[in-house]
Amino acid sequence: MALKKPFGIITMVVILFSMVACSKDTADVVIADPGLSLTIGAVTWASRNVDAANTFAAAADTYTSFYQFNRNVAWPVSGTVTGWTSSIDEDSDWTTANNPCPTGWRLPTNAEQQALVNAGSTWVEADARGNAVAGRYYGPNHATCRLDGDMTGCIFLPTVGFRNSSNGAVFGQGASGHYWSSVESTSLNGRYLILLSTGSSSVGNSTKAYGFGIRCVR
Repeated sequence: MALKKPFGIITMVVILFSMVACSKDTADVVIADPGLSLTIGAVTWASRNVDAANTFAAAADTYTSFYQFNRNVAWPVSGTVTGWTSSIDEDSDWTTANNPCPTGWRLPTNAEQQALVNAGSTWVEADARGNAVAGRYYGPNHATCRLDGDMTGCIFLPTVGFRNSSNGAVFGQGASGHYWSSVESTSLNGRYLILLSTGSSSVGNSTKAYGFGIRCVR
């Protein structure tokens, strides 16, 4: 009888540990951890881009899939593509039905992107501060945070580049990052955030046929 109590306790600990370990494997849990996301006002930014539709990338410092405005179709990060369409959706802002973000997340508005830009950012070349590719650190601690260290109050956006609107060819990887907002500027164009070595802004607007990166909020 004396052995049953310790055995029960050990079993319970193993079960609880397994539950925690499994929950840590989900993208939502990882991104929600303190220091791995950034909250500005009432909006929390994911720490990683969307890669496959409705799925976060395995790491923050990696090139990820491209999406055309208001289409939940992931185009690969490199190489030529077939089936690319230069037509656009002229109907509306990005709709909930076409949201490529994981459950509970959405695309940011243009105003939310501007708030991120206003929080400050620092350009870094590849391998400068634990980042495998070039990009920008955003947030109150943008000047000191690093992916291989403390990321509290900070997120990293990589230079994903873009796919050309006419033929889907990839441009700009390693030099620029283009990220859709949920908002159109006209029926033909969508608003987006752009990052370069010289600065960052959310005033861009381009034809909805471009393929840009996706960084979600909630």
